[in-house]
Amino acid sequence: GNAQKDLGQFDKAIKSYLLALEHNPEYPETHINLGSVYRDSGQFNNAIDSYKKALSFESENSNIYNNLGVVYRDIGHFEDAIAAYKKAIVIEPDNSDSYNNLGVAYKESGYPKEAIKYYKKAIKINPDHCDAHNNLGVIFSELGQFDKAIKSYEKSIAINSNYEASYNNIAIILIKLNRLEEASKYNKKALNINPNFAEGFVIQGNIFKEINRLDKALNSFEMANNINPELAYNIGAILSTKMNLCLWKGLSIELGQLIKRINNNEKVIVPFDLLSLIDDPELQSKASIIYAKDQFPKNNTLSNISFHSRNKKIRVGYFSADFRIHPVATLTAELYEIHNRDKFEIHAFSFGPDT
Repeated sequence: GNAQKDLGQFDKAIKSYLLALEHNPEYPETHINLGSVYRDSGQFNNAIDSYKKALSFESENSNIYNNLGVVYRDIGHFEDAIAAYKKAIVIEPDNSDSYNNLGVAYKESGYPKEAIKYYKKAIKINPDHCDAHNNLGVIFSELGQFDKAIKSYEKSIAINSNYEASYNNIAIILIKLNRLEEASKYNKKALNINPNFAEGFVIQGNIFKEINRLDKALNSFEMANNINPELAYNIGAILSTKMNLCLWKGLSIELGQLIKRINNNEKVIVPFDLLSLIDDPELQSKASIIYAKDQFPKNNTLSNISFHSRNKKIRVGYFSADFRIHPVATLTAELYEIHNRDKFEIHAFSFGPDT
């Protein structure tokens, strides 16, 4: 079973493990291995059952609780995942992996402050925990604390100079800061370490897109797709880039596949790119909902906001990255002009480029 699992022959491995359990149904290691291969083959409920069966024979095994937590995370049952990781910590308080996993579960369930706390605990136990440093960087990056994020990524690289994810994550921040040459250097390091790093080719494509080398951008996105056809939003990036290059061949077939995958609730295209491809409002709505749930889930960073006392005027705040020479500003200018200033107090918050 183990040999077949290592070869990726999951169906055969499952049969072997089940045969082993016929000979010895109380051997926890077989249940653990069976749970792992069920998880690898996407049979999450079976994986949970196998891990729970293993726990019935070996209830003080922290690794089983960690594995169980990972499966619960896979299916979005974050409360169950958190409970499993906490049980692992009770059994083995000095296991840095458990704290790191707990941080990931809190991050994915919208509690970044809790995630930071547990990542730091993992690092305190094991200062050389690459994943924890990298994960801490991801949180800081999402909170807009780019300097802290880069320092965390650099610590991860200092521990393991071949940690491609941290190089790529630094490149992502540098793109946001419009430091494209530096971003390209870090991205190239990631791809030199792992030439089959699909996410690295996506970032390479985004860099080429920013400098208007759309031919090279398309090549990068297609390389990523060849490595991992299920990569989130990459199909949309390919189609959008083809449109900008006026490459129409096979477009109707690709659009048909895109529509099918959106209707299947797959993460295939960002909503803005879809606007120029399909004029179906229902489909655009569906793609937007998929994207919003994925990229902007519930977040508990802010505490509950109390009600303000009633003002004489209603306060309206507009947020935009485009309060500058830009079509959005041009087309909405009159909107701000015609508000009744006797009844409304108007504010504009710019979070775009400092022009």
